[in-house]
Amino acid sequence: MENKYKLVLDNGLEFVGTCYGEPKKVIGELVFNTGVVGYQEITTDPTYMSQIVVMTYPLIGSYGINDDDNESKNIRVAGMIVKEYNDQISNFRATKTLSESLKEANVPLLSDIETRYLTNLIRDNKVKYAMICSCDYDTNLAIKELEDFLPNKNLVEMV
Repeated sequence: MENKYKLVLDNGLEFVGTCYGEPKKVIGELVFNTGVVGYQEITTDPTYMSQIVVMTYPLIGSYGINDDDNESKNIRVAGMIVKEYNDQISNFRATKTLSESLKEANVPLLSDIETRYLTNLIRDNKVKYAMICSCDYDTNLAIKELEDFLPNKNLVEMV
């Protein structure tokens, strides 16, 4: 059974996809990564702490996760967004799937999202923050939470 979740952007746009990993609500800065490989390293890289990472390469997950290639001990991303997710691992070194690894870390992965369009929005600075949540979560409430989440909100209003 598919677990449908949505990505709500701070500009009000929303995208519906399939949730892998841990189905939960998260808020984070939305960033993208153009790497063809290295999703394991990205999820464990401390520079992505608390960010929702959009992967621009269209197929993620096919080689799985192994015990040797982490950048740090724990997963650091708040969430991951992909165009297409593959849970059928092909690498002989793999010990688990990406979705298993993210589920253990309590992190959602959202698949079936138009990542090219989303990357352009981020690149053009038209979106900075996003929420991953269930499809029945009120979008207006999500946008309010995103507005309240904005760091240094008072400094922005004073300028």
